Amino acid sequence: MGSLIDKRIIVKRYKPKGKRVFRYVMKCLYCGKNFEILPRDYNRGRGIYCNDKCNRKRKSGKYNGRWKNGTRTSWGRKLINKSLTPKEYHYLARKSGYIPEHRLVAAKKYKRRLTSKDIVHHLNGIRSDNRPENLVIVNNQNHEKHTFELKLQERIRELEKKLK
Repeated sequence: MGSLIDKRIIVKRYKPKGKRVFRYVMKCLYCGKNFEILPRDYNRGRGIYCNDKCNRKRKSGKYNGRWKNGTRTSWGRKLINKSLTPKEYHYLARKSGYIPEHRLVAAKKYKRRLTSKDIVHHLNGIRSDNRPENLVIVNNQNHEKHTFELKLQERIRELEKKLK
């Protein structure tokens, strides 16, 4: 695949009256506007976009070199870019524009809108394990009780191993 420099479009090359240097009229690869550049800029590989705004827009989202298919992790939880989900689940998005995957999976599993008071609990305690059978919606009171029971069960298993 060629670079963007190879895809530059020269509309025309002309020499303005009273000037010693030729000018290039280029076509912006993002918006399609025509703009002028000097030969020295053309030789340096410029003349791809008409301004910084088009350059930034072209290098955002999936066109960015750091794009990771719209996912990232935060505090052991997987987050999905809301542009990759159906609009009916956009209410789950944070200010950053990302939706916690466990909340998305739970909303799909239970086929209802999640409220801010709903807590999505991972049954096995692993935050990155977002299988539908591993997720349960609980309120704050039940969540603490459930977590406490899991910790007790884990401690019992540890003590049983020590006895053997």
